[in-house]
Amino acid sequence: IKLESPQKKVLIIDDEEGMCKALYSLLVPHNYKVFLAFNGRMGLESFKELKPDIVLLDLNMPDIDGLEVLKIIRKTSNVPVIIITAHPEDVSEIHVADLKIEGYIEKPLNFLTILNTLKFLIGE
Repeated sequence: IKLESPQKKVLIIDDEEGMCKALYSLLVPHNYKVFLAFNGRMGLESFKELKPDIVLLDLNMPDIDGLEVLKIIRKTSNVPVIIITAHPEDVSEIHVADLKIEGYIEKPLNFLTILNTLKFLIGE
């Protein structure tokens, strides 16, 4: 008897709804349980409630930017965080602030890269 492993919870925090929905459609068939948050505040609330296995985080958001969201997450958790950004040079701010991330993925997103990254960090 093969036991189903519990689905890994992926929280995507990004103000681009279209991209969130595309990621959702990509990840759900691969047995991930995907949660979407369309701004930093919503993302932090979802993070506290869900305790996700991994967070995909956009840096540029209107209310609370990704760097602030990451600082708040890091106060209570070491969950893997992948930055999603169109401006990879912004990632250096994270390293300067000495905040731990597992890496970043550049927009436009390569879905295969995302799948492989998730498999590598949290399994299927």
